[in-house]
Amino acid sequence: MRWAILDDGVNLALPAIVQDLEIDRYGMVKKRISKSTSDHATICFKIIQKYAGTLFDVVSIKILNDDTRRGNKDALIAAFRWCMENGIRLIHMSIGTTDPRDGEEIRTLIGELTARGIIIVAANSNKGVQTYPAYENRVIGVECDATLRDDQFVYTPNALNGMMFRASSRHRIAGGPVPITSFANSFAAPLITAQLLKLAERERCFSYARAVEWLRENAVRTDERVLFSLPHNVEKAVVIALLGLDRVLTRQLMTEWKTLFRKDGYVCCMSAPAEWLIPEAEVIPPRMTQGRYLDWAARFFSCEVILAALTEEELDGAETEIDLLVTCNASRIPPAYHEAVIYTESDGTVRSSDELYQELISILTEEETPMKLIEDRSMPTIWAEP
Repeated sequence: MRWAILDDGVNLALPAIVQDLEIDRYGMVKKRISKSTSDHATICFKIIQKYAGTLFDVVSIKILNDDTRRGNKDALIAAFRWCMENGIRLIHMSIGTTDPRDGEEIRTLIGELTARGIIIVAANSNKGVQTYPAYENRVIGVECDATLRDDQFVYTPNALNGMMFRASSRHRIAGGPVPITSFANSFAAPLITAQLLKLAERERCFSYARAVEWLRENAVRTDERVLFSLPHNVEKAVVIALLGLDRVLTRQLMTEWKTLFRKDGYVCCMSAPAEWLIPEAEVIPPRMTQGRYLDWAARFFSCEVILAALTEEELDGAETEIDLLVTCNASRIPPAYHEAVIYTESDGTVRSSDELYQELISILTEEETPMKLIEDRSMPTIWAEP
């Protein structure tokens, strides 16, 4: 079996490493000649080596710059395509992007990879924010857990951040560049990759479904709680709540406004309960209050605006998280919100979504505090090592 590690290049001369490649910022694939002084990929590989029974045939693909230790979307896409064209069955990534504008294209490529039966293990960002590809539900996302040791890992099917597994990241590496690895998601993901190499050694069946089943069976426990943690030092997105509208109108407005926000250069995401059946929306867990969820989502999702579907019963407790309400009936809304109410009907005349969108922007840009992100469209660096 051939598998690949996408990182800054493994600095080891082992028979198992059958190819040592690098991809430049323009997506050109070539043999890696200059060896970097960085050991991030090397440490990750040594963790895999420590816990895996067989290493099989490994392809090291360098997509990060030696100096900045960052890369770009084009290099990642080229690496994904190379893996599809060269028989790779498993991809390990202790890296990822926190820029949601990379997400659309990456998600499309992940669809192609999984259709070919390729499994991806990816680490979450240490910042705790939305990370691709780890957050994608067809990827095995991993983050570290300080309570775990050595080869221990936990199955977390209800983690809000999409991380299906939490694993130990503190590993003693014999002859490695560090005696024991640090508390970081980068060094938790290799443990999961090592477990999947054990699966490939034991069984011929190597599918995503079987991989998840195998990991669940070998986890020290399963944690069924709705798990989430609040990211620190992250600007909160502006929350626009659509309150008390029927589901058809809510789906229409949210979908059209997301398109308009994107057209104007803003990154926007949608959230709604599962029963609202909005395909592009993030699902709000039924066991969480709207206020608690929005407090987390406004920090976790790497976007500038969140459109959230809300019922009048759910407004209580969510007031402090909402920057703007959209409703057809202002009479039921507490007075504190009246300045932020957008009427979808006026004098019996239904207004267009474009007209309402312009009013949204007008109100938001007049508010200094909630619109800090709208006025400043700068986003995080495209690539950041977890």
